[in-house]
Amino acid sequence: MATTRDNGAVALTGFVNNWQAGKTLPQCNRHMLDTEDNSDVIFRAENEDISINAHRYVLVSRSCVLHAILSDPLAVKSDVTMPADNSDTFKQFLIYLYTDSTSMDTDNAKSLLDLSRKYSVTKLENMCLEFLDTGQTATTNVPHEHMTSGDNWQAGMSLAECNMRMLNTEDGCDVTFLVGSERHMIKAHRYMLISRSCVFDAMFADDVAKSSDVSVPDMTPNHFQQFLIYLYTDDTSLDSDNATVLLHAARKYAVTLLEDKCLQFLQLNLSVDNACGVLDIAYRYEYEELFEAALVFVKGQGQRCLQSQGFLMLSKELVDQIILSSDLIAFNHVVLNALYRWSEYECRRQGREITPESKKAVLGRTLEKMTCYLDSSLVQELRAANMLYHVQGEEYRFRSQGIKADLLSQFDCINILETISSGNQGTMSDEVPEKTADVSTSSYQTSERRYETTRNCYTYYGLSDAILFRCNKKINLHGFQLYGPLRGSANYDVITNILDSNISIPSSVLDSSYTVDDDDEVFDVMYNATVAIKAGVWYTLVAKILGPDSRAGYGGNIQICCPDGVVLDFRNSERSKNGTSVTVGQMPAFVYSLR
Repeated sequence: MATTRDNGAVALTGFVNNWQAGKTLPQCNRHMLDTEDNSDVIFRAENEDISINAHRYVLVSRSCVLHAILSDPLAVKSDVTMPADNSDTFKQFLIYLYTDSTSMDTDNAKSLLDLSRKYSVTKLENMCLEFLDTGQTATTNVPHEHMTSGDNWQAGMSLAECNMRMLNTEDGCDVTFLVGSERHMIKAHRYMLISRSCVFDAMFADDVAKSSDVSVPDMTPNHFQQFLIYLYTDDTSLDSDNATVLLHAARKYAVTLLEDKCLQFLQLNLSVDNACGVLDIAYRYEYEELFEAALVFVKGQGQRCLQSQGFLMLSKELVDQIILSSDLIAFNHVVLNALYRWSEYECRRQGREITPESKKAVLGRTLEKMTCYLDSSLVQELRAANMLYHVQGEEYRFRSQGIKADLLSQFDCINILETISSGNQGTMSDEVPEKTADVSTSSYQTSERRYETTRNCYTYYGLSDAILFRCNKKINLHGFQLYGPLRGSANYDVITNILDSNISIPSSVLDSSYTVDDDDEVFDVMYNATVAIKAGVWYTLVAKILGPDSRAGYGGNIQICCPDGVVLDFRNSERSKNGTSVTVGQMPAFVYSLR
């Protein structure tokens, strides 16, 4: 009975001479022919003490005649009489079978033509006829004594095409792989495996291994089949679904050309769906260039990457490297939600019961270390996202939806939130914002724009835009305007609030998404409830915006006068980290009504 060997722990390099590294299919075949490694057929000259060793797999896959001669299993390792031609010419004939190319000159062209006809190798026959310029066309006749029920399927096929047919039909397969959790059987050829991979070469080095079943538990049948296709043809279809899996297989079995191909594909095709998976495999296998590219992408697209399924698969080390990065572009509450989801998933992965204590154990001090990267808008974001509300005294509580209190409270997150939202950053009002009547029913107007001109290319990095403003009259502020996209329709996420002496005004807290056409130079961001603005008081309007590049205002004024007598003054705000100021940036106009 065949034995089953789990090759999952096979070392990648160092235990064998990896001569296959960097070699193409024809180059691997040529090496096998020249070294006679694992050869199982001997061609002998009739009247001379000359022999050439070859491989049954290559012979039967390239010639219907040799397929017929060697079709009997008893023929393996048997002697085959070499034609009366010069042995050097016969070696050139074999080189063609192994590589799809050969050295042809005036001395050997006629002999190669005769051999190609004898063994019914029509592509070589055409090459010889073209070289000799005879005007003839290749025949596809097979000598009667060698006719088989399969006919001459090899006729006109290239090396890769012949290999592919052998794989698909399982003709002469002598290795069985048991793939995936259900141990799906996939058959292959020992010759192809050892000629393309030093790992397989070591696995099948002894005669006992020839009939063994090989367990491949870490791949799906479809992905492993794609891997075999590369070994047989030097080509396979890479896509976002299989590239990381094939990279893992290429690394595991030391197939360096496929490894390079996968690395190049992944670096050029990073997406929100695959970036975390790419980051993980690049980290594990120390692909520095790919790792840096994936890390920059994940941090730059943090708002979406942190919500992807791939983020849950990351190790604690990578989670910390992303979360604790000062240039991560994501809202604070998205970061916290990502940590909550990851901690639950990690508990399941480790077989732990999902409790506050187990989440604390898997997260360690990550949340505590996060505090230096969180900005003062955290509490406003959490309240706007309906995750947090304020009760009497100095206590914050988390709602049942969104981030769960059991995770955050274990890490004294309440104290962290209080620290961020108090002290130099100001404190939160005890009021819970209540939604008033729909502002669309109120009578309001839009102020004059504070910028003289509009230009393109304003980029959002997940940082806050802010401006200081004051009004000469008491007004109700219904909202403000932002600039629209450069081209096409675009989605923008906006989290905003207004600070009065570093204290957030509850009715100004807003977290909304907007779809804006490029025809709209500006769009309105409207509050759920009006914000009462006192006369002569300086306020800070803060907005964190995520979305594609937009237009921006230039040539700003420190004061604008509206027809109704309202005068708005502006100053730069130290809270503005994304570029908005009196002279350039966002918040071009206010939507208000007189009180």
